[in-house]
Amino acid sequence: MVQFAETQINNLGVFAPVGYVLFGTLSTVGLPIGLGPINIVLQRAFGFWPSVLYFWIYETIGLSINFLLSAKFGEKIIRFFVYQGNTNNSEKDPISKLSYYMLNKSYGSAFAVMLGFGGEILGYLAGLSKLSYLKFLSIILFTNFINAILFVGSNFTIGTNNNLYVAINVLAFIITTLPLLIIFRKEIAGYFSNIISLYKLSAKEDKIFLNQIEDFKYGEISRDDFNIIFIERFDKEVKESIKFLDAILYGVSKTYPDSYFTTELIKENEKRLRNAGISEDVIFDLKVLVRQRILETKIGKV
Repeated sequence: MVQFAETQINNLGVFAPVGYVLFGTLSTVGLPIGLGPINIVLQRAFGFWPSVLYFWIYETIGLSINFLLSAKFGEKIIRFFVYQGNTNNSEKDPISKLSYYMLNKSYGSAFAVMLGFGGEILGYLAGLSKLSYLKFLSIILFTNFINAILFVGSNFTIGTNNNLYVAINVLAFIITTLPLLIIFRKEIAGYFSNIISLYKLSAKEDKIFLNQIEDFKYGEISRDDFNIIFIERFDKEVKESIKFLDAILYGVSKTYPDSYFTTELIKENEKRLRNAGISEDVIFDLKVLVRQRILETKIGKV
């Protein structure tokens, strides 16, 4: 069956690679006409190096079109082609925001992100960045060639040589990840430092709060005072949760719904109180106070 398909493709002559490049270009632009598994049959029919060349051509043309379209029409073109007009997706995509930052940082970071992430979205984002088209073209001519070899090599070995297939994918991971780690080594070190600092602060605050629960349990803190302590603790936990995600996801935590923080924190504190032996009526009253606090401050909706 596969051999028959390859024979039919070869019988098409020049029309087969021309059609392949055309459909690949349109797919890169963002139209829903991806070739999927047909890629494997087509590439095996064409041969390794011709397939690398065709892939390199259509990716370069497609990404160039994406760049020029977004440079001309702005963000609305991304919403149309990539998110099908859904503004919620484009506004809540942390990878897109992180990639846009990388494209603007320097030529080296732009090269690293194009090699590491690839995809049509980066062509559109590059058109909105400070990169000129010529610089962008100089990057993708090289990165597309590397990705073409890895992509076609993977398709040629899948199902025929599992060891080589695994080796190619491991090599692809190293080649695409290593430049990102080198370029952003300072930022990565800073992220881990922030995460560790926030974790230490959180552990210290947790210990203080657990002691306050015990003091309330044995009557050393009044119910009114504990209510105040609990609400202040809740406010602080929401802010610390946002900072923690900022440290991990480079400032994109605001893209997450506030209800995620509030719902999880209410459950967590409810569990702490119950484990400490606090009565259910007190827990219920505290949950009511928290919900009132959410409405007053517009922290989020539960």
